[in-house]
Amino acid sequence: MSLEAISIARAISISGKVKVLVHDVSLRVEPGGIVGVTGPSGCGKSTLLRVVMGLDARSAGEIRIDGDAVMASTLPEFRRRVAMVPQRLGLPDGTPGDVPTVAAARDWFEALGLDSEVISQTWTSLSGGEARRARIAMACAGEPDYLVLDEPTEGLDAASAKRLAELVREQATSGRGVLLVSHDEVFLARTADHVLVMYDGEVHGEGPPRDLIPAAVSETERDA
Repeated sequence: MSLEAISIARAISISGKVKVLVHDVSLRVEPGGIVGVTGPSGCGKSTLLRVVMGLDARSAGEIRIDGDAVMASTLPEFRRRVAMVPQRLGLPDGTPGDVPTVAAARDWFEALGLDSEVISQTWTSLSGGEARRARIAMACAGEPDYLVLDEPTEGLDAASAKRLAELVREQATSGRGVLLVSHDEVFLARTADHVLVMYDGEVHGEGPPRDLIPAAVSETERDA
């Protein structure tokens, strides 16, 4: 069982010129494992997640879940099993309490340090960090097989980011596979088992955090 991206590429045409956003990227997330992707802004890491979720078309490659290729006809079932919280949230009207999973999410709200009052506030009245944590709580409450998080610590203070790291590790311990994209290397050092470093749409290195982001690992050890 696994979530796989195999030799993924995405290219677009701008004013008649081809721009390659992602080139020949492969990764594998197993149940209970956490894979992190990092790199500078514009390196293609968020585009990679959008391709994995079928939100952006791929120019080449294949997405598989438990060995089965994901196609347009199977995307609805794929997205039931794989929950994504994007970087740009696109907040809906109404309140978090309007969402059917909110009852199951209450424990997750607490785990992420959110007050119960957040449930009755409008999405647009929440701070960016509160809205992000609420969306992550609801994604966890849906009990997907895999959790995909794009820049999950954006808008969070250090204490909230550390609390989120603990939750992500708990998700993996429960058997859920997690795929993270983050520029926050300290967060990745606290969570990921395996890290990919991207530049200009390509993977320039991958391996355990201690080998790829040693300074961040040292910081987490000092903070332990």
